[in-house]
Amino acid sequence: MKITTLLILLLFYVSGFTQDTLDLFSCYSIAEKNYPINKQKKLYQSSSKLNNKNISSIYYPQINLSGKATYQSDVTQVDIVMPEMPGIGQIPSPETQKMSKDQYRISLDVNQIFFDGGLNKTLKDIDNADLNVNIQKVNVELYKLKKRINSLYFGILIFQETYKQLDITIKNLDEQKKIIESGIKNGILLESAQDVISAEILKLEQNQLEIEINKQKLLKSLSDYLCEEINPNAIISIPKLELIPNASIRPENILFELNKTKLDASAKLLTKKRFPVVYGFGQFGYGRPGLNMLNNDFDSFYIVGAKLNWNIWDWKRTKRIQQNIEITKQIIDTQKETFDKNINIALQNTESDIDKLEQLIQKDEEIIILREKITKKTASQLKNGIINSTNYITELNSETIARINLAIHKIQLIQTKINYQTIKGF
Repeated sequence: MKITTLLILLLFYVSGFTQDTLDLFSCYSIAEKNYPINKQKKLYQSSSKLNNKNISSIYYPQINLSGKATYQSDVTQVDIVMPEMPGIGQIPSPETQKMSKDQYRISLDVNQIFFDGGLNKTLKDIDNADLNVNIQKVNVELYKLKKRINSLYFGILIFQETYKQLDITIKNLDEQKKIIESGIKNGILLESAQDVISAEILKLEQNQLEIEINKQKLLKSLSDYLCEEINPNAIISIPKLELIPNASIRPENILFELNKTKLDASAKLLTKKRFPVVYGFGQFGYGRPGLNMLNNDFDSFYIVGAKLNWNIWDWKRTKRIQQNIEITKQIIDTQKETFDKNINIALQNTESDIDKLEQLIQKDEEIIILREKITKKTASQLKNGIINSTNYITELNSETIARINLAIHKIQLIQTKINYQTIKGF
């Protein structure tokens, strides 16, 4: 019984203190996989398959069944009047069948395209180009997630590192509190010195509580973008710059090119529509009258043949549409040029931010070296009763602020370098 209880407690202990480790690049992958807009890719692909099948069906025989029943006010009649022959007299006129005014017809019409000048293939090319454009639009939207994830991820990381630095300060104060207790026993220090240290520890713990609350808010927002729950105790790892893949090309630039490809396919379609179309046709039917309009009986009939359609002159309509397509392509080129210009400006600004942060980090490190010396000196003075606790806390807080600034600037430097690669299109 004791062994079972011990195992249960051990399992509770392990599960209660398990911490997930989250890295930035995994966040990218998870968000891209789970974000709702990603589902549109499969929907676009399914739609394209249906469109391609519909386009292919143009080559299948087109079969239509039609029927009609009519009553008309008059019908065609043939009256034959025979001439009068000398010695014979009037020759009797032959009787002709009178046509019915009610007429009926049912027919099966079949059309089959034999040659369309490549129209079918061009329509498929346009549909595929449209599919590529739509999928790339989704990729553009998914790429925008990186910027939002970067902002949340590094915000959490700053809170996490600030919390750690406050932890170090609290430990230092705890050590000084023990030293002060010894000084009080020996009559060197007053009891108020210990109260000042205790109050400062409570203040720092209060700051940690506020930091943790803000960190959890950002974790919740990040979880929403990932569409997955994140362990509240998850450790956010600092990204390693050497793992950043080389920047390739922005998805927007790919979209510009795909839009131009789609326009090229549309221009090609206009040319194909000018080609002759050859198809065969047939009609099989039954009715009254049949093809023999002088036969008033119900009869079956059929007609087969071939037909050519060729729009040999369209009053330069195709040419004007093609000119419009070229203008649209030029508009896309200007959009791409503007986009590239804005990207270059953003990269230049980011490079300036990187230089600034590298200089700040260098100064932070110099400040920390000096602050450590000052803190050690004041700690010794506090121990010997030369200064009070307030003086020591002031210098210790200055060192803590310097360390926090260094941690924040290092994180911001990594974030800025990753943002630089993100702007370029990794």
